[in-house]
Amino acid sequence: MTVHIDPLGAAILAVGCVVAYAVYRHTRHGRPADKGDLVGAVASGVAVITVLVLLLGGGAEATSGDRPAPPVSPSPSRSE
Repeated sequence: MTVHIDPLGAAILAVGCVVAYAVYRHTRHGRPADKGDLVGAVASGVAVITVLVLLLGGGAEATSGDRPAPPVSPSPSRSE
């Protein structure tokens, strides 16, 4: 089965992964044997992806014009 990924969504995911990797590498304390902050890296990657999806739309398509308006039925008038 083939799943189509929108190019904008793929680019957003790639940017988030690059940022997460950069944060992970930056949080190492100078020695090669040290481990980076994995939680901080994942959180920063998710934050970047979220912000980019909200700002750029994430490939969402507008569907407001696809749905027809609901039928209008006249309401019975009240006479007093």
